[in-house]
Amino acid sequence: MKKSRPINRKRLIPLALIALAMAVFAVIYGGLGIDTGLVIKTESGVNMVYMDETPVVISDQTPKKKAFNKYSTGDKIILVTGALQETWPAGADMHWCLKLDGGDYADIPADVVNQLAELGYVVTDND
Repeated sequence: MKKSRPINRKRLIPLALIALAMAVFAVIYGGLGIDTGLVIKTESGVNMVYMDETPVVISDQTPKKKAFNKYSTGDKIILVTGALQETWPAGADMHWCLKLDGGDYADIPADVVNQLAELGYVVTDND
């Protein structure tokens, strides 16, 4: 069994700065946006984010396409997205995300849950 090594803090700061610079470059020159929102998971496996007072269907464009597996409904995340597709509910491609804070089902407004249910999206309170 391999021993886990502690994180080398001298390497972590430069790597974080490089990642930040890449994100800023992508936003400025790549037509991407940075948003925060609350995760909404549905029984059918559709992942959404409640941001700017609207639910947005997220198409996971990360390399492994499993970015939402570690999140639960209500978790607050920051994400890098492409252009917003003006449908109802809205849609967007997600290229990167990071959990900012935990949350739960009660954090999603009830009227949003009801509107999504009318469209056939049953919001789950677990992952």
